[in-house]
Amino acid sequence: MKSSTRISLGVLLSALAFASVAIADPANTSSTTATQDSKATSTAMHHDMMTGMQEMHGMKPTGDADRDFAHMMEHHHAPAVQMTQTYLKGAKNAQLRTWADKSLKNQQKELDELKKIQASMGSAASSGT
Repeated sequence: MKSSTRISLGVLLSALAFASVAIADPANTSSTTATQDSKATSTAMHHDMMTGMQEMHGMKPTGDADRDFAHMMEHHHAPAVQMTQTYLKGAKNAQLRTWADKSLKNQQKELDELKKIQASMGSAASSGT
């Protein structure tokens, strides 16, 4: 065998051995799973946000600024609550998790208050009609 062939074969065998160790390493699998989970969470949060935006863009103004404002704000806060809940399922950063938890409580409180106001205005406010 030529010297260059032996070197190439040696490099190939070394690469294969390294790859098999990396694949069999549970830490590597855990890291891959964590990355996949993070990507799935990001995709789900994006979906939450885009769904909310589509709902807001699909709204037709009634001509009653009070009712329209209440309805728009409801559809602004509800997706933020959903997106934050999605984030918290896989949150890793302690500071951001704390902030998100606080934000979720505030957003939910504001959404609940808004629904009470809408109820006091009559059913047309909460239906957007």
